[in-house]
Amino acid sequence: MHRFPKSHRIRAFRRACALSCLVLFLAACGGEDSGKAKADADAPKPTPVSVMTLAPRDVVLNYEYPGRISAKESVEVRARVEGFLEKMAYVEGSLVKQGDLLFVIDERPYKETLNQAQADLNRTQAALDKAAVDERRFSSLVKQGVVSQEEYDSVHTRYREAQAARDASRAAVEQARLNLGYCRVNAPIDGRAGKALVKVGSLVGRSESTLLTTVDSIDPVYVDFSISEQEYLAYVREHQQKVAEGIPDPAPPLHLILADGRDYGITGTADVAQRTVDPTTGTLSIRGIFGNPDGLLLPGQYAKVVVGAGVMNGVLLVPQRAVMDVQGKKSVYVVGEKGLLESRAVTLGPSHGSDFIVAEGLSSGDRVVVEGTQRLRPGMPVAPQAAPQAPAGAGQAGN
Repeated sequence: MHRFPKSHRIRAFRRACALSCLVLFLAACGGEDSGKAKADADAPKPTPVSVMTLAPRDVVLNYEYPGRISAKESVEVRARVEGFLEKMAYVEGSLVKQGDLLFVIDERPYKETLNQAQADLNRTQAALDKAAVDERRFSSLVKQGVVSQEEYDSVHTRYREAQAARDASRAAVEQARLNLGYCRVNAPIDGRAGKALVKVGSLVGRSESTLLTTVDSIDPVYVDFSISEQEYLAYVREHQQKVAEGIPDPAPPLHLILADGRDYGITGTADVAQRTVDPTTGTLSIRGIFGNPDGLLLPGQYAKVVVGAGVMNGVLLVPQRAVMDVQGKKSVYVVGEKGLLESRAVTLGPSHGSDFIVAEGLSSGDRVVVEGTQRLRPGMPVAPQAAPQAPAGAGQAGN
């Protein structure tokens, strides 16, 4: 068997060792690279989120409240005498003036009663005239001693009785004349006459005064709405502070947004406030008054009452959809410097359109997540994307 020299065997061994080390080194490097790649693959990818960067803004505050329109005066028109309804003299839903004829109840029985009362008055007046003549004559005779005092007293009593009978007859005439007048039912106020609640030919006023229709005044009208107890306290304290500082604080103007979304166009004023807070709702009822010269506003109509509350300068706004409410505690997600989500507790002021005014918890420059907060959690890496900005300007504040 052929044997290589010893020096050749040593060199071959060294080459084998070198090749083995090289293979081990390359294997180690390859394992490190693959482990790093695997770790990178397992790391969570940043979640795209829509954010808004906060910046101070000046906002005009207008508080909105649901309101209901009512007539300043609403008068029930009732039959005051019994009889058959003979005529309806107005168009249902039309405008009427005070004194306009609305209904006529059959007058014939009341004319007859008046004639009888007048005849009775004539009779009692004639009896009184005769009794007066007798009383004067017997008064003279008793002084002359021709008749006794007893005879005179009897004549005088008949005279007083005749006076009472005449007065009763006169009162009966007045009552008959009044009842006859009640047969013609007139509008008690200027306004809009409602639907007739009885038909011609119906018997009315038999056991009680039958309701015939209702007349509602149309100019001006009331608009009733409610504010929260907190808003009431805030307004009163602010008003007291301004008064103490000598700053004029007129009542804020009221505006109406009608059911079609259009501004009514006529400014109203607060008229009265209820003296107590409703314990079931925690609200205070306010009544506004608006002119209604064209009769556009109707009782029962719905409208939004917009109360001007002045201007707030340099405030931060956060979209309402970005705010999370957990057991009454408000918070938002903010993107931190390293692209990780932070949950930030906030204190909110009044709403402004679709936003909230931030009282505490956020600063100018904070990036607030405005979409999809339900699928997020604190500490998540995110890829912020700018959300479309709403145009700056005035807005409506909610209650």
